[in-house]
Formats: sequence, structure tokens, C-alpha cells
Amino acid sequence: MLPVRGWRKALRRRWTDRGWIVPIESKRKVRARRDVLVNHALGDPHGMGMLSLMMHNAKVEPRSQFLFQNLRKGDVCIDCGMNVGIVSDMMLHMKATVYGFEPHPKLFTFLKQKYEGNDSISLYPQAVWHTPGEMKFHINSNEDEKLLDWSQQASLVAGAGREQFEVEAIDVDVIDLTEWIRAEILPRHGEVYLLKIDIEGAEFELIEKLIETKLYESIRYIVCETHARFVTDGPEKLAHIEALIREHNITNINLEWV
Repeated sequence: MLPVRGWRKALRRRWTDRGWIVPIESKRKVRARRDVLVNHALGDPHGMGMLSLMMHNAKVEPRSQFLFQNLRKGDVCIDCGMNVGIVSDMMLHMKATVYGFEPHPKLFTFLKQKYEGNDSISLYPQAVWHTPGEMKFHINSNEDEKLLDWSQQASLVAGAGREQFEVEAIDVDVIDLTEWIRAEILPRHGEVYLLKIDIEGAEFELIEKLIETKLYESIRYIVCETHARFVTDGPEKLAHIEALIREHNITNINLEWV
């Protein structure tokens, strides 16, 4: 029972205790921060103001924002699993030289149109992995999905959390990313500043090869979104990669950047 006197305060306190008011306050703070970022972006469209807004929209963790803030003109970045190019946009904003891979045919068509005439980015329709060849690429086949949903868990790995989608398997060319970097990038540029990997469950074998071949030593930063939850033996694969990173005392591979 609420007391007759002071019932408004008691009810408000009860709402707060149950967490009913906190989400409202959080949303207000988020909106206020977004408004500040938008104002800074409008005042600094070609610099850090716009970059801060882009990182906010991309949900880049504060601990990882230095990756983009420290980019310099001409630094080489490789974006594996571009989706609609949100990460590449931040790289290009800082005048980086970008190489992007996106095997989803619809997304690749979108990306070609988006970056048409931009000489700072090179686009490739291949998938990346630790071995080359032709493989099945499993995608959401629902034509009515939104653009961002086309690549939901699109992967070389069968399953990968796509139970809720109508799945179609298409043939795609696959490159050995480690060999491509050694043959095409290092002779031309000497070093890679940032390698971003978001390949929906196929990342474990690729990262293991980056470590085995010591190619990570030629890349300043490697960031990867892991998808252990979508792969049958994902937790074991992730634990293995984490163990390799500890064993070799590797400090430039970040598996928790977003």
C-alpha cells in the first residue's frame, strides 16, 4: 500500500527502484550526446567532428576509436566483409588507401555504385579465407529484405546462425588473404595499418594462419568481430585463437573491438 501523504514521491521512488525511469533518462542522454556529435560534425565536416559522429553511428567502442583517429593520409587499410561500407567510410574520411572485400553480389553492386570514381578504394568481389578456391557462400535469399539485412550472417560457413532466414548457397571465388597481402600489398606499400575482419564465422582459420605465418607482424592493427555463437565448434575455435595470441604474446590482434 502507498501512503496517503507523499504518495507521488513514493511512487516515483518505486519506479526508479524498478528501473522504469532509468531507461528514459538514458535515452535522453543518448539523444543529447548525438545532438552534440551532429553539431560538431556540421562544424567540422572534413575532420574529427565528422569522424566522431561516424564512429558513434558505427558503434565503435571508445577503446578502439584511436584506430581511426590516428589514421594518416595514405595509410593502407583492408576491410574484409564490407557490408555497406560503414567502416570503409571512416577509413576514407581519414584519407586512407582502402582495399575492400565483399562477396555478397547485391552488396558488391551497391558498393561499386557508392564508391564510383573514388580512386582511394579498390573493391574485390571475392571472399577471404586461409585457402583459395571456389566455395559455397550461404546468403539470405529473401528479396524483400532491407539492404542491411542482405548480408545477415552471410558466410562461407554452413549454418552460422541463419536458421531464421531462407538460405541460398551460391558459388564465390575465395582468396587466401595471407598470400594476397604478401604478393600484392606488402611489395607495394611495405606495411598495412589496419586489417578489419568481419566474415561471419570464417575468421578463426584466417586468424590462425595470420599467426602461423607471422604475417601479423607486418600489420599494425588487426581487429576482428568473432562469431563463435554461430558456429558449431565456435567456442572451442575462439578459445584456441585466444590461446595462440597469449602464447605468442601478440598485442596487435583485437577480438573485441566492437
